[in-house]
Amino acid sequence: MTYLTIVVEDLVSESVINAMVGQLRPDWGVHNCIGKRGDGYIRAKLRGLNQAAEGMKIFALADRDTLARCPVELRREWVAGPQHPNLVFRIAEMEVESWVLADADAVGEYLSIGAHRIPHDVDSIADPKQFLVNLARNSRFSQIREGIAPTAGSTAAVGPMYNLLLCDLVAQHWSLDRGRARSRSLNRAAVRMLELFDR
Repeated sequence: MTYLTIVVEDLVSESVINAMVGQLRPDWGVHNCIGKRGDGYIRAKLRGLNQAAEGMKIFALADRDTLARCPVELRREWVAGPQHPNLVFRIAEMEVESWVLADADAVGEYLSIGAHRIPHDVDSIADPKQFLVNLARNSRFSQIREGIAPTAGSTAAVGPMYNLLLCDLVAQHWSLDRGRARSRSLNRAAVRMLELFDR
């Protein structure tokens, strides 16, 4: 088995990248996951990882978060120099949750809500995390409602089981092929990942 090093902001991103690797190339695996401390950590480490790519293949993912952040400029600024071919750095549009939402069938079934509630162009959702939380509030399952959405009056952005439930959704039900049809951002990332595999 050949291995890939991944760099992510959080647990949901890690789950999505693991699913992408497993569905694109089952003969590959994730050797090491770096980060899970937000985008500031990725920004601080990316120059060094670009140098480390001389001896390993690395796939890094960060969220765009706001239209004010241009993905092309972010990649240029954070890498700060010629990017090694063994480093792929992608920006999710607008957050990795949009990539999860791109498989509307899996999300609809898991949350027990109508898949028609999810727009076809998930890349256009301004705040995918909040959109997903709002969907969960309409679930028929109390575990989903109480796990993904914060309780009334809470200052938390998400519920106490948000990461656990989303990671389970992705690992057990999410389809990259279905998602690629509804997210240009996800499709481009999959293409770049395949290119990285073939180097």
